[in-house]
Amino acid sequence: MLIHLGAYYFSRICRYGKDFFNTRMNAIFSGTSMKNVSGFSLLEVILAVLIVGVSVPVLLSLQGVLSRGVSTTHALIERIPYIRSYFVEADKEKLYESGRSYKKVIEDPSLTMTYSASKPTSRKLRDFENLLLERVEAQWTTILGTRTETFTKARFFVKKEKA
Repeated sequence: MLIHLGAYYFSRICRYGKDFFNTRMNAIFSGTSMKNVSGFSLLEVILAVLIVGVSVPVLLSLQGVLSRGVSTTHALIERIPYIRSYFVEADKEKLYESGRSYKKVIEDPSLTMTYSASKPTSRKLRDFENLLLERVEAQWTTILGTRTETFTKARFFVKKEKA
């Protein structure tokens, strides 16, 4: 509401500023009474400037936070296809069978991925003996430092029963 009030007063000053000034000056120099002169009081002008002065720095700081969030999200979205293709590559080469970690580095965009597969460690998932959790840990450098994201995929092997 405070911003709305400031915008209202600011728009009135911008719209009627010249007429306001001319009417006041004519009244002062002609010696007529100021009671019939319409316009803004000094208090209204000060209030409008104060509201605009307080709200502009807040809006500018929020814009900085938003632009930082947009750039980090863009970096993540740009790298997701590479991470998904690494899961497909690991599936083709059957990397999950060895139980080792595999590392892959991509230059553009800068991305380091580490693939690992292991049995689940949580109590509830440990009961499923045919379940395997595959993880790709992706790291890349941003303006704010190194960012690390972990992507997990569950692989369930169906036991073939002997006839």
